[in-house]
Amino acid sequence: MKNVREYFKPTSIPEAVNLLREYPGKGAFIAGGTNIVVEKDPTLDYLVDVNHLGLNYITEDEHLIHIGAGTTIEQLYASRLVNTLASGLFVQVASWFASRQIRNVATIGGNVAEGLSAADTVPPLMAMDAQIVLVGEIERTLPIMEFFRKEGLTVLNQELVKEFIIPKEFQQARGKFLKNARTREDISIVSVTTVVLMDGGVCRKVRIALGAVAPTPIRIPQAEALLEGQIPTKELIEQAADTVVAQIAPIDNFRAMAQFRKDISHTYTKRALSECCHIVI
Repeated sequence: MKNVREYFKPTSIPEAVNLLREYPGKGAFIAGGTNIVVEKDPTLDYLVDVNHLGLNYITEDEHLIHIGAGTTIEQLYASRLVNTLASGLFVQVASWFASRQIRNVATIGGNVAEGLSAADTVPPLMAMDAQIVLVGEIERTLPIMEFFRKEGLTVLNQELVKEFIIPKEFQQARGKFLKNARTREDISIVSVTTVVLMDGGVCRKVRIALGAVAPTPIRIPQAEALLEGQIPTKELIEQAADTVVAQIAPIDNFRAMAQFRKDISHTYTKRALSECCHIVI
């Protein structure tokens, strides 16, 4: 950060995008700054502040909930509308998301745009079939699943994350977020998110998403398929947890060994699915 020479405060999205795309040198967007300031990238020449673009909003229409990329984690935590989704899934996430001081400035857009495997807001977005809106030379909308590249990067190409769109059908869903970390303020060693839409006693839609067990956050459709269209049982949940472990690729690092991450993923998947399906294990 010591080489940053310019700091811009645009007041419109086109102005912000044009600055990133056309100003000489290497630039980056900054909102809460909780990632970029810590990273201290020495190659950055300038920063584009996106806090004055009107992106801190939560709105709804007949079928969708819209969350602006500038919405802070604390605003998600406090929003009655957002927390009608999947048993208050974002309240569960926010309660494990750093300190209140960090939550007051960290934004959902920044958490996602970094493309980090351990980003806590991403698995819940994946588990609720969220779409992400990007603005660059054009504006485009794509499923959150398509935002991440397998090798650990994102599809961002000098673009700004504008908003996230979540279908209201997930207001009828049951959701559970579980996170293993050294403390509530630390980043994830493993996170597991499950969301289940029931139709009578049958699982109509099942989503299982994990963080910190692959180069990017991931969903496990092979495990989801075992439960969809079925009456949930202990045996099916056990099979789904086994399938999750078979599909992830955690690494050894200073936070945890790969085998520990696999064991936690199995345990948390069983626990989260059992709670969503009201099955006692």
